Amino acid sequence: MALESLKKFNISLTSNDGKRLLVFEAASANSDISLIDYQLKMLSHNPQGYIIPAEILRLDNTVSIAFNVSTLIPISELLKNKISINIIWNTLYEMVTNIIDSRKLLLFERNFVLDEEFIYIDGSNKIKLLYLPVATKEEQPNEYLENFILRFLSRVTHIIPEGDECFRRTTALVKSDNFNLDTLHGLLRNYLLQKNQQSNNPLIEPCNVKQSNVSEKDTYDKRSSLLMRTLGVFLLSQVAIAGISVAAERYMDKAGLSQISRYLPIVVFIMCAEYAIYRLFLQTRISAAKEITQVDSGSSTLPNPVKANDSYAANDSQPLPPDIEGKSIALPNNQSSMQSDNHSIDSDKRDLSKSRDSTIFSDETTLLGYTGDLKAWLQHDNEGELLMTELKEGSFLIGRSVDLADMVIPAISVGRIHARIITRDDDFYLIDEDSKNGTFINNIKIDPKREYQLKNDDIITFANMEYTFIK
Repeated sequence: MALESLKKFNISLTSNDGKRLLVFEAASANSDISLIDYQLKMLSHNPQGYIIPAEILRLDNTVSIAFNVSTLIPISELLKNKISINIIWNTLYEMVTNIIDSRKLLLFERNFVLDEEFIYIDGSNKIKLLYLPVATKEEQPNEYLENFILRFLSRVTHIIPEGDECFRRTTALVKSDNFNLDTLHGLLRNYLLQKNQQSNNPLIEPCNVKQSNVSEKDTYDKRSSLLMRTLGVFLLSQVAIAGISVAAERYMDKAGLSQISRYLPIVVFIMCAEYAIYRLFLQTRISAAKEITQVDSGSSTLPNPVKANDSYAANDSQPLPPDIEGKSIALPNNQSSMQSDNHSIDSDKRDLSKSRDSTIFSDETTLLGYTGDLKAWLQHDNEGELLMTELKEGSFLIGRSVDLADMVIPAISVGRIHARIITRDDDFYLIDEDSKNGTFINNIKIDPKREYQLKNDDIITFANMEYTFIK
């Protein structure tokens, strides 16, 4: 659900009878919100493991939707810890899979509460989602899904290595006009399966890749045991053949048969029996060798939490959207700062040198991404050339990540997602995304993860890159 719609609820976390309840409360007189009865019945009769059960409470003029989150942990807490990239992609994949799966219950994708604070994991690392079975009279834009995915990825840029293929393709798809959940589901599914098949680099964390701890001594003991069992069976079979042959010869001798009549069938019997034993011995040895090889090399399985429908999968041959669409790039004053083995921006993604003309040293202003309805922008003095970047409504990401940032600052001192600017009630607020070199307003360093209202002509410094906020 869009964050604007959540503002219509009074959200609280309470305790009741030892339970920790997350309550969304709204006035029943509020004509913009109404419960969807058929979805309430659908969820009550068809409980889904990935949807937290909701309890509807009606009291006086209010209606409340309560969720029991006693044993659950929000993923916002998980992201604060040092986790592997495997968990990131599998978490996103599982969320997308669950939302797509909810279509069979006639649920609305827009009614899932997609925010890091309200997405949970249980003790078995399964994703748990909140669903509000309500209808609002306002038009719900589909952009909320795109905004959530981009916001989620921006929270984990410190975990995902630069140049990660899945990160590049996912952000490009989400920012394209062709974005939909089915295509994203197919992209993530194919990527995870491809990585899982690479034995040297399995990607999916919940995928229990079983590595054998069998030592060389254990392998030698198994082979020795196999040899002894085979030898024992062979000796017993030879004793049995010899006993049968002697008994048959004595019986035929008493019957008065000639010598050739006695020994010819015995020889044929021995040859057939030895051939049968040889074939059985060979087959047993081959099977045992395969078993030992499998124990030595280990085995792998596909991700346990993945319950993908093949109809969701996208073909790898389908063209993906371009990596960069209309991205604003603000050049640093010193281009030498771009030279770094670990932080340089790939030249094939954006030829930054072309956007800077050494012969232009004027006071003219260049507008980046101008749409004709400019409310506010960031102005940067690039050695006499003023570069102005329009601030779009919603969430505007700033950093050196070409894939994710809305305004790219290709300087190694700037974080991949350094800061963001959000809009609310026609005001603009700056948030530092826990950057290493910090963000400053009028030379005063701001605290990370806190909102600071911007005023006209404020000087904003991202690490050592200075901009002027103009509204």
